[in-house]
Amino acid sequence: MQIQARSFDLIIRDGKVIDGSGNPWFRADVGIKDGKIVAVGDLSGTEAARTMDAGGRVISPGFIDMHNHADIGILVRPEAENQVMQGVTTVVIGNCGSSAAPWNIEAAEVSGDLGVEDSVIRTLTEQGIHWETFAEYLNQVEKRGAAPNVAALVGHGNVRTLALGWDNRPPEAAELDKMRAIVAEAMEAGAFGISYGLMYPPGFFAKLDELVEMNKVVGQYGGFHAIHVRDERNPERFVKSVQEGIAIGERAGTPAHISHMEAHYPNWEMQTVVLEMLEDARARGMDVTCDVPPYLLSTSSLSVVVPDWAQDGGFGKMLARLKDPATRQQIKDFIAAEKPFANRFFIDGNWDKGWLGESVKNPEFTGKNLAEIAEMMGVEPSFDVAFDILIKEGQDLTAHAQLHSEEAMRILVAHPLSMIATDAGVSISNTGMANPRGFGSYPVTFRKYVRGEDRAEEPLERGKKIITLEDAVRKMTSAPAQRLGLRDRGLVREGMWADLVVFDPLTITDGSTYTNPYQYPTGIDYVLVNGQTVVEKGTHSGSLPGQVLRH
Repeated sequence: MQIQARSFDLIIRDGKVIDGSGNPWFRADVGIKDGKIVAVGDLSGTEAARTMDAGGRVISPGFIDMHNHADIGILVRPEAENQVMQGVTTVVIGNCGSSAAPWNIEAAEVSGDLGVEDSVIRTLTEQGIHWETFAEYLNQVEKRGAAPNVAALVGHGNVRTLALGWDNRPPEAAELDKMRAIVAEAMEAGAFGISYGLMYPPGFFAKLDELVEMNKVVGQYGGFHAIHVRDERNPERFVKSVQEGIAIGERAGTPAHISHMEAHYPNWEMQTVVLEMLEDARARGMDVTCDVPPYLLSTSSLSVVVPDWAQDGGFGKMLARLKDPATRQQIKDFIAAEKPFANRFFIDGNWDKGWLGESVKNPEFTGKNLAEIAEMMGVEPSFDVAFDILIKEGQDLTAHAQLHSEEAMRILVAHPLSMIATDAGVSISNTGMANPRGFGSYPVTFRKYVRGEDRAEEPLERGKKIITLEDAVRKMTSAPAQRLGLRDRGLVREGMWADLVVFDPLTITDGSTYTNPYQYPTGIDYVLVNGQTVVEKGTHSGSLPGQVLRH
């Protein structure tokens, strides 16, 4: 049926529309006016200020990255090239219990840093970009502008640090009230929910009752929680950790989202078990979902090799314990006896499969695995190497490890409750060993799991066709939009904001590799955010049309 002629700002002609619902594609034109989709159908003979020829390629909703860490990066590099070049039109930040706000100088001193170099924060401050409250942070992002839309969660780690530092104890009544008030302020400012990082300090000091109390506040505003569970690498504790993630929501009456739910070394066989736990929870009425960055290397911080009790009181006190010979030996004895989740991988001798992302004070360590760094130090690989690196650096560092199996990854990617995510942020430099997921999570999904293709340049990421093109798009668009409660994004339908990607389903592929991560994907023709072109034929326009989305 031909749609009545009208004037459009833009018409994308001759596309195979995959609308994000999971339904089969259909051929149509898409008309855009004032940043929104106003017509989907046969628009031949209609006028537009500009037209794009999709040439039979796919027109899909823009990809919503449910698990992003661009909290600081979006202020440093608002163009967010590594994200939008792979089709991401909305980033959900503030994950794993850590958000840019709320914070203050005292809290930053306790935690060591904000996950970026001090020089980055100083540069932002010199540019007049500073904040403390959640509202002030969102206002700064809005003032600065961004290529993608930005939706934010408030980090429980920030909230707890502001109330009681990094103390290994439950909050007192007054401290708990303060935490409730901080969460309420963030929700009123526009947070979509709260995130927990229970594998990291100070999150791992928190007990279930405390987390439920935070969720009760979030629930008053219709929010949800995203959780990095306590333990992903011990079968029994993995199950208990996922149970906890579900229980927080069940007890508070709020939805739950399990972040990067892929099973970790050595309990890959548990992938099916934990997914069945989500299915069982939904069967009894609990709204729970999960996400997955589809790469085999995991990225975390180097300090995860230090037991939680040794991080009590903050980063500085942890370093003091590592410097004290007696306490260091006590830490090593504990690791040998208890084999905590973050250490088992190295206890089993995988020192050559754990890499340092980037070292500022020791750049010769950048991109090297711990076995290579030990050789450079003239010692045998051991936890002492990791401890000495932390002491030398004086701050936490990014680290990567080959913790995932392809078989378990395929089970998770194919599951109807999973969404695709990057678990990465905005790349603000092209140095260090970045995880390629920050440049290619969405294209690699089409290459590996839709077409089932290998790629010679990255032999670790082998392909097998396990999902349809339409379901892959659903996992990237309407599924995360539904989790967030966004009713005007995630679908190609009239009335929706025109966040769109035009791509060739036969050629879209990742360009990034583990050895050379700073490469953009190919096969994406256009990326539009709120109706404005951000990417055109592989080139970033420099446009910053993204909106700060407030819940």
